[in-house]
Amino acid sequence: KNKIQQDLKAVPELFVAGRWEVNVPPWLLLNSMHSEGLQAVQLNLQEFHNVFRKRALAALQADAAHAVQDSEARATRFAGDGESALRLQAAIGVFREGVSHDLEAGIAEPKSFRDVLSEHMANYEQLGATSRLSIDEKDEARIRLVQARADGAGASQDSPKKTRGGLEEQREQQQEREQQQQQMKEREQEEEQMSQFRRDDEQPLPWLATVLSKASPAPALSRVEAMLVQARESNMEFPFSTLVIGDDAFYPLALFHAKTSQPQLPFPRQILVSSNYFRPHWAGLGDRRLKNISLLVDWRPTASGERYLLVLSLAEAETIRRLIHAGEMGIYDSTGLKVERQGLSAALAVRTLGGYLLDATPAFREVLAPTGGSGQLELVSGMDEELSSCLQCLRFFHGEMFFSEAELRFVMSSLSAAPMADRKLF
Repeated sequence: KNKIQQDLKAVPELFVAGRWEVNVPPWLLLNSMHSEGLQAVQLNLQEFHNVFRKRALAALQADAAHAVQDSEARATRFAGDGESALRLQAAIGVFREGVSHDLEAGIAEPKSFRDVLSEHMANYEQLGATSRLSIDEKDEARIRLVQARADGAGASQDSPKKTRGGLEEQREQQQEREQQQQQMKEREQEEEQMSQFRRDDEQPLPWLATVLSKASPAPALSRVEAMLVQARESNMEFPFSTLVIGDDAFYPLALFHAKTSQPQLPFPRQILVSSNYFRPHWAGLGDRRLKNISLLVDWRPTASGERYLLVLSLAEAETIRRLIHAGEMGIYDSTGLKVERQGLSAALAVRTLGGYLLDATPAFREVLAPTGGSGQLELVSGMDEELSSCLQCLRFFHGEMFFSEAELRFVMSSLSAAPMADRKLF
């Protein structure tokens, strides 16, 4: 962090305190630019030296080809003030690199590339390399080109504002690219999550409110169960997926299983599932995310002492709650063309999955308080064992993970007939 802070503070207003996710990209960019700058300097310096080294190497090769065989004469040709000797001395001097053990008295100040190049050029002029090694116009053009690059590098170093502006612009562009990539990644993840579950054929199927005014749903449930038995006897591959619920709207939760590998569990017969919550013909057609169980309907048919809990879609539960508030429903007349209003006489209550009662019809209150009381205590907190057992089984079906010892006893009172392996697989 100290290194990042030190490097970024060299450029005014580039370092953002406490925002390392913002500071790291420009710091990496600065390092990359610094590395590329060093490479450019080395390449330009190498190109500058190669101009003289190529001419020096050619001069030494030409002299070696015409050298005499006598060893003393070969040694003496480098000495003297003759033009040939001075040319050889200059050629050898080009390849020599001075080594000094002197230490600076103070801290050496960094030099620009332009100053370094000027020093090397002065050394070559002192050796006489320009005049004695046949430097032609092409070589001079290359030297001027390298010097022009050095002048450009010096000018960029003299204008930190331009550097800062370029860095800030690149940082903004990089941040925009990162944001776009993050948004694209989030969209891809959402699409992937949605594609994991089938969502076709989910339009709601309407059913008449008079279904809830029937004396008992037992005949309709018997019809559904008989249909399942017939499908099994016909050796259907997946009998549950062949069920047609029709206008009765509900089927027992004990029949439910979403695929062939999922066993059926003996849930209480009083728990019924709406075909809008899960339609049997969806089973076996791929993974489909089950809807959350937000609200339940506690239904007590008037002509029987039975009690049913209806697992509905949220839209169905909201509609039934609206019927409770209005106290009436619409039914078709004998012609089937007109809708007439009729009072809601069914004993219905809307509960949460935890059992808390939200709304109830007067008929439901009368069932709870047959002596004429209000039944308010029962509506708020009182629940018998039958209701508690059904609610805990629904929590198990809903994927709840935490149960008290008493709640587990309610679950096992209904599901103990199923093997533990089946309960775990379900």
